[in-house]
Amino acid sequence: MLGGVAGGWGWLALIALLTGPAPVRGDLRGVRWVLSAVGRRSMTAYIAQSVVFCLLFALLQHTSVPMSESLNVLIAWLVWAVIAAACVAMEKAGKRGPLETLLRKVVAATERDRA
Repeated sequence: MLGGVAGGWGWLALIALLTGPAPVRGDLRGVRWVLSAVGRRSMTAYIAQSVVFCLLFALLQHTSVPMSESLNVLIAWLVWAVIAAACVAMEKAGKRGPLETLLRKVVAATERDRA
């Protein structure tokens, strides 16, 4: 448990080191821009990651592939990279994440019902 918490803080420190402070002027670029695109679609990214992991690891459990910690980390990185690429594509297309859009519709519908 302690290693997991310390590892989480380590990842946060690494991300902060790589991204640095927000620019005073101008647009975000590089890693900052990618992380921003994922952050704007965080609910979609988190739920997609959870669903993919559940399906993928359920399938891998029924194969003869030996699951090591290194393979788990590689899978996690690959899944995150695919989800980040999807978020970047949505950002370039000017689209919100599907779950963020759904949430807005549900909240707007409940507000209309209250009126």
